[in-house]
Amino acid sequence: MICILVQLICELKQGELMKTVFPKTLTPLIALVLIALSSVASAQGGGKEASLASAVAAFKSKDYKSSLNYCNQAIRANPTDIGAHYYKALSLHYMNQISQAKQEYEWVAKTGNNSLAANAQKALAGLEKRNSSYQGSSGSSSASSGSSSSSGGYSRYSSRKPKVLDFYTTWCGPCKMLAPILETVERSYSGRVEFQRLDAEAPQNAALVSQYKIRAYPTVIFLDRNGKEAQRMRGVPGGSEAEVADALKHYIDPLLK
Repeated sequence: MICILVQLICELKQGELMKTVFPKTLTPLIALVLIALSSVASAQGGGKEASLASAVAAFKSKDYKSSLNYCNQAIRANPTDIGAHYYKALSLHYMNQISQAKQEYEWVAKTGNNSLAANAQKALAGLEKRNSSYQGSSGSSSASSGSSSSSGGYSRYSSRKPKVLDFYTTWCGPCKMLAPILETVERSYSGRVEFQRLDAEAPQNAALVSQYKIRAYPTVIFLDRNGKEAQRMRGVPGGSEAEVADALKHYIDPLLK
């Protein structure tokens, strides 16, 4: 379509089409129409890039539903757009639509040959690890504990210990400030409480991020012996490290009773 438009415009400029087809009075108007149509066609050609950029921006702002819609637009414009498929997988993953996310990850892993394909493969491995952890958690004493980044223990717990989930990101300054304090608090309970650190932006932790509706970092979730949320703490309380540790213990101590 664009090639035909360009050819007609070129003929108009050369005067050939004007002499053979159109009267002189219509030629300028027709030229403007053809140029406008050419601009519209070019804009449509760049639509998929705009949709993908919008998808990435929406995903980073945690608007996963909008990100998914933009990804679908980009895929309709170009079904082999690896970036659109990857961010569609991420959006589905963070919306806890795991089976659909897995299909998209598998497509990206098989089709792509770049870092997105490698990331998709890691996400698939994380999903498999999550499934294995879930299936083996009932009646098992091998669930992860300590300040691990494992994604185990999504719905069932290997012990009747209270659990502390620390949701962080690698770029979050307060998260880095809180980490050593949590380690100190963990040691003070001598194994009576399970602590788990979870990178909120890692695909394998998307289900937990969605489940607990994590929107700020750090967010610390305190689970009772039955795995139910008892309290949560957003951000880092003001004060010294000792005062922050006391604030954490204020949430944890009632769970041990």
